[in-house]
Amino acid sequence: MDAATAPEEGPATRSYDNIHVAAEDCGMSRLYNGFRFRFDIDAGTKQGRERAAYLLATTRRLLDTAPE
Repeated sequence: MDAATAPEEGPATRSYDNIHVAAEDCGMSRLYNGFRFRFDIDAGTKQGRERAAYLLATTRRLLDTAPE
């Protein structure tokens, strides 16, 4: 983008109600740009949620057993 095509107020910004909506938008942008297929997005979303659940469970367990 150059000065002739860029909006005067700067690049567009986005806001989301929650992280799930943001992740979906991010995945769909990759689909629309031809970087990914839909099954890639679905698999990545599933893997991300599983990883987050594991990390949260591990962190809770470590905090519960930490000496005071």
